[in-house]
Amino acid sequence: MTMRAIYRPKGRAREYAPLAANLYKGCANRCAYCYVPRILRMGPPEFHAGVHARPGLREALQRDAARLAAAGETGPVLLCFATDPYPREVPEGGVTARQAIRILSAAGMRTRLLTKNPFLALDDLDLLEAARTEFGISLVWIQESDRMRWEPGADGVVERMAALTAARAMGVRTWVSLEPVIAPAQALEIVDFRAHLVDVWRVGGWNHDARARRIDYRAFLDELMPLLAVKRERDGCAWQIKHDLWRHASASARAYGRTAGLEEDDLV
Repeated sequence: MTMRAIYRPKGRAREYAPLAANLYKGCANRCAYCYVPRILRMGPPEFHAGVHARPGLREALQRDAARLAAAGETGPVLLCFATDPYPREVPEGGVTARQAIRILSAAGMRTRLLTKNPFLALDDLDLLEAARTEFGISLVWIQESDRMRWEPGADGVVERMAALTAARAMGVRTWVSLEPVIAPAQALEIVDFRAHLVDVWRVGGWNHDARARRIDYRAFLDELMPLLAVKRERDGCAWQIKHDLWRHASASARAYGRTAGLEEDDLV
């Protein structure tokens, strides 16, 4: 059976991109809220034990990119949903994010990165700017002690902020995945103090975990929406609220959404 490198995400994942590719198997970020092991029917220790190459991925990327581009589908292709495109150690025989972007860009495909290790991507900013790649950072915590507890294998908060600053200075389009919102107060602080570094905010709740029931997402959205409206006016940033979170929105929060065309899903 011919390997497919680029696939069409379904459900919640499709709200982030119409196409995606995973460069590796496994992930060493060890995020405590990670849902991927359950989807892959793996135990978290096994999934987080290390990062492994996907044999034949380079050729599969070339084939899929050529096929999709010929059909008029240019992406963006998200790298990656089920792993991090910037592992601390690239496995032997693995395709790096830089190599994948070159392959996809050569075929006329657009790319959208999502990483928790953006400091490792700084050497690639020249390519990201040239390929018009959207540089996305997963950012859930502003308190480093919480980041260390929930994402022990990933870059620290300071490194992520520095990477956003460097990307903006290079003219690279930036976005932040503010998902899952576990600590609403920290999420609001991130938006309040970092909006000038971000072109697009994509915000989502905490799925797949019963502890999310204790979070008042309605109150969170009541504070978030006017804040985002102000930041959009001042800093020009756009925003997308994922459907599972948006269903908690009050009438006033939805009014802000209609004003911004949020319910049209024009950012996907």
